[in-house]
Parts: sequence; C-alpha cells; structure tokens
Amino acid sequence: MRPRHSRGSAVTTHPIDQDIQKVRLLPAVRAIVIPPCPESLLRLQAILAAPELDAGAIDQLASSDVAMAAALIRQANSPLYALAQPVQTVGMALTVLGLRPAVELLSAFITRHALQVRSPLLEHFWESSQRRAIACEHIGRQLYSFDPGLGYSLGRFCHVGMPVLVKAVRGYASTVTEAVARQDRTFTQTE
Repeated sequence: MRPRHSRGSAVTTHPIDQDIQKVRLLPAVRAIVIPPCPESLLRLQAILAAPELDAGAIDQLASSDVAMAAALIRQANSPLYALAQPVQTVGMALTVLGLRPAVELLSAFITRHALQVRSPLLEHFWESSQRRAIACEHIGRQLYSFDPGLGYSLGRFCHVGMPVLVKAVRGYASTVTEAVARQDRTFTQTE
C-alpha cells in the first residue's frame, strides 16, 4: 500500500505498515532467514521456459552437481523401473525417467537442499509436498488454460515456509509434531 498524504506535506502510512515495521525489529522475526532462490533452480526454470524441453540442458544441469546426478540415477535404478542393466549416466537416467518426471525430481532435490534443514520431522513435510505437487499438476492437466508445471510449482512451494520456521523458531518443530498428530483440530488451529 502506498503512503497517503494528509492535507499538509507530511506523509502518513497505514497502521498495518507501522505494525509490520515494529514486528520486523523483533529478535524472533529477525532470526527467520529465507534463503535466496538457488542458481540451479533458476537455471532449471529457464530450461522449462523454453518452447520445448532440452534434454541436453537438463543433462548438463543435473551433471553439474554430483548429488543431483546421483539422485536421478538412483531413482532410475529403483525397482519401479525393473531394468536389466543399471543406469550409469545422467543421460540414461533421463531416458528411463522421462524429462518431465526428471525435472520434477530435480526441482524437489534443489528445493530440499537449498533450505538445509535436517529434521526427521520434515520427512513428512517433503512427502506431503511431493504428493500435493503431483496432485496440483494433475489438476492443471485437466484445465484447458492452466499450465500443469505451474500447478506442480504451486503444490511444491505452497508450504515451503515450514522448514524455514522449523530452523528459525525455537519450539516450532514440537508444534508441528503435535499439529500432525492431532485429529481433533486442524493443523492451523494447533499452530
């Protein structure tokens, strides 16, 4: 909201803006650090913005990080695909997985590693995030004028603040544990 001008030349701000400025100074709020978007995720988004997916560009991106390449190869070698010979290269993994599933796996990998929050509690969060992303992508495919990739991103990132809060706010992890376990009220009510 823009500042409003009173009859004189003084500039006044909306009360909510004043409240936000006060809250920003609190130590608990200042402890919350939201990491910047990783360069690899920006590169992946640029690849996705092209008219057609470029397998070579995806291969190059995945191969630029050993852990990312290993994640793709590990997924391609999973029992789900029941291959006679194990996959040994990123290119082979892309062929086995398909480009879209590989991009989704890379997106999940990059996001998860960018937040650098190690907590067994967050395993549930990441699994739910993946399921939600797949569901939103599926819904997006059913709609005529909706980009399924946007649906996937929405599902993936809609609660991405949770790991940030688990890392920054003391006691929030136990609140999340309780919220997940409670059946008599919603997650938000427990928070």
